[in-house]
Amino acid sequence: RDVVMTHRRAPDRETETESIEEVSAEELADAWAAGIRTEPWGQEEEVVRQLVGHKYVYAAAGARFFAARSEGGVSSYCELYTDGRTGQTLPEFRNRGLARAVVSKALAESSAAGNDLTFLLADASDWPKHLYEKLGFDTIGAIYDFALRR
Repeated sequence: RDVVMTHRRAPDRETETESIEEVSAEELADAWAAGIRTEPWGQEEEVVRQLVGHKYVYAAAGARFFAARSEGGVSSYCELYTDGRTGQTLPEFRNRGLARAVVSKALAESSAAGNDLTFLLADASDWPKHLYEKLGFDTIGAIYDFALRR
């Protein structure tokens, strides 16, 4: 179950975002692949290749990507999608304390682009939901996904 959260309030505190970079899909490909490989369904390289390839579709449609780097690579990133009025952040975390800055940067860019609404999807039972609440996001609904496991 995912929750839909919209940004409605000021964050609990200001966050430094100067070190966060806007990056290309090519710069995120290795991070995407590494994240996919940590999932139970990401054990086959063909699956990894197809899912990383799908991210390039988002890039072609105008998605913007923001990343924090450490130890020479991407350690946290966020994807921002917009139709010119609405932004959506779909963050990936690497447990290095950079998630707040990456999401804050994408949120600031969404606002600067003139989006009237910025929202995200979060796993209802995972810790990032609590971070998003601290950043000013409120839960407004839920999405249920069902998958057949063999």
